[in-house]
Amino acid sequence: MSAPVYETREEILTMTEETATIERRTPNAERRTPNAEPQESPLISIIIPAYNCEKYIAQALDSLINQDIPTRNYEIFITDDGSTDQTGTICDTYAAKYPFIHTTHTDNHGQAHARNVSLAQCRGKYVTCCDSDDLVSPQLISVLTQAINIFDAPDILVWNYTKHLPVEGFPKYDIQNMSRRDVDFCGAEDMCIKIINVSDKVGGYPWNKCIKRSVIGSILMNEKLFICEDMYWLLEVLSNNKDARCCVMKYCLYCYMNYPDLLNTRKASKKYTSDGMGKHIPAFEACFDIPNLSRRTAENLRGRLYWNSLGTLIKCVVKPSREVYARLRGNIRMYAGDFYFKSSNTILRKAAAIIIHILVLLHIHK
Repeated sequence: MSAPVYETREEILTMTEETATIERRTPNAERRTPNAEPQESPLISIIIPAYNCEKYIAQALDSLINQDIPTRNYEIFITDDGSTDQTGTICDTYAAKYPFIHTTHTDNHGQAHARNVSLAQCRGKYVTCCDSDDLVSPQLISVLTQAINIFDAPDILVWNYTKHLPVEGFPKYDIQNMSRRDVDFCGAEDMCIKIINVSDKVGGYPWNKCIKRSVIGSILMNEKLFICEDMYWLLEVLSNNKDARCCVMKYCLYCYMNYPDLLNTRKASKKYTSDGMGKHIPAFEACFDIPNLSRRTAENLRGRLYWNSLGTLIKCVVKPSREVYARLRGNIRMYAGDFYFKSSNTILRKAAAIIIHILVLLHIHK
């Protein structure tokens, strides 16, 4: 039976005055909704960082509430990262209505910190994430529960996502007949390479992955990074668990909604935006400091740096900058061999890279 939901954002804001039980955020403080803790740890904890997303947070929460599973075996932890709009109020209202939803309010520290706050509080045997403006399939929890049960509790589960949800909504899957043909298994190192090369719609995102809490351990997201901090975290978790069993499911269970007016819960940093520097490159470079990074993972990481540097250079050649060119061209020279001879990139991508490389050289030496 589906849980009741608020029909409109206005209704949520109206109900807040009657049902919210927590004070609004105060500076330098973290406040949490006083929901009673359930007796038994849930199977899955869902973490949501939220910042100035009043237009979208309700529909994200509704998609998580309206799951088709008969027994509520999951919890939701929201960290309001110092929102200046009605985001925190909306989250408080949901938390007051649903005992499995918990909201914490903090000052603005960025997406990594917001997720870390929830990571420290959640109690599920598995942990997954959802962005505050996205949607999940009504079968998300039932698919995860079934896969955990029939595939002997994999350490990490991964599923497909879409950026364009059709009018009829998510595909409907016959999960009662889920079998080995619906999934692929791989080890931790292969999963690292899939994450780095964005293959099979795996990507470096935490919202299409569900990870055992025991595998995560005490590893938190790197709060010094304000972009690709989730990819860094995933690589660190996997590098620390080289025997992890990863289950890649052939199900589309998540919709990444790209709203142009929404500011992500992260702070701007000149390090990532100044002088045309590719914003992802410093984050990829930081990944070399991850402890226990395997040789193959490092080779593919260097290959990805080549690819990203090449792409950034061709985009910014119209606005020359000696410092930026020197760094990007240095990456291209250093990591070309890793990309073409050691990385697991497809032949098609390697062919495309050769063409782009030639175009870059022609443009630079014009």
